[in-house]
Amino acid sequence: MNNSFTELRHLKKLILSRTSQIQELKKERKLLLNKFYELRDRYEDEEITKEEYTHLRRTLLNGKSIDYGISYYDKAIEILSREIKLYKLRITQIKETAVKSSVAFALSIGLMFMFMTMLSSPFDTGITGYATSGVSQAEAEIQVYYAIDLSANLENGITFDLPALPLGTTNNNATDNYNGAGNNTTMYVIFSSDSNVNVDMCTAASGPFEAEYSQISESNMKWSDSTTNNNTVPDLSSASAYSTEFAAGSGDLDPGMNAYYRFWLDIPNDAAPGDYNNTVIFKAVQKGTSCT
Repeated sequence: MNNSFTELRHLKKLILSRTSQIQELKKERKLLLNKFYELRDRYEDEEITKEEYTHLRRTLLNGKSIDYGISYYDKAIEILSREIKLYKLRITQIKETAVKSSVAFALSIGLMFMFMTMLSSPFDTGITGYATSGVSQAEAEIQVYYAIDLSANLENGITFDLPALPLGTTNNNATDNYNGAGNNTTMYVIFSSDSNVNVDMCTAASGPFEAEYSQISESNMKWSDSTTNNNTVPDLSSASAYSTEFAAGSGDLDPGMNAYYRFWLDIPNDAAPGDYNNTVIFKAVQKGTSCT
């Protein structure tokens, strides 16, 4: 039951966090639209020239269309809303399980009371005495519980300072690869100390990096993870290319341990300039369980 309470607290924390993120995204979306409409009105009222309008519009939207900009916020809000629904569904399941357990416990107590009452009631069966001992088998099933969270810098996103990276370059470091104390990475997954099993880490990419009119394959991004974090580990020599299929990383993490990550990106010679985005997914599975 304590594990259930812990999971409930964790789920409520996640719901609060995702709700706050949705509110911020909605504010940013509204602000973007207001700025766009204000800029368009200034152009239509001939307060600014077409060249000025084009430049300011490109700056505001990072060279993308307003539809693309709005769809980015809509997709992000949709993903977060789905997460909230899943968390709420899990809370409902936990509560229903708790209710069933309470009913079962009450029935057990009731049956035990009836049994003890029958034992203590005088009746004639031809038996001359009562038993002075008995044997019963007790069984209990303990629920598996584990949870992970992301460090602040990992949750804020993996950045490579695009579009400033030169064409044809390889193994460009993510911004947070070496920005911690002693050049440590500040991107890591936190395995909750409340968990009661060991876990293996898994990661995958949602798909290729996408700009408005161009893509870079997800395999151009490499990752390496370790339970050790210093100026050399996680290291490039053990890095793997990203795929849309989950791949196993650090394994057999004890509750309370972290899995530390570094990322590198290769830029093709023909990559178009722009801001590229994709989504990287992290998940934990019970030790010895397949990532898929």
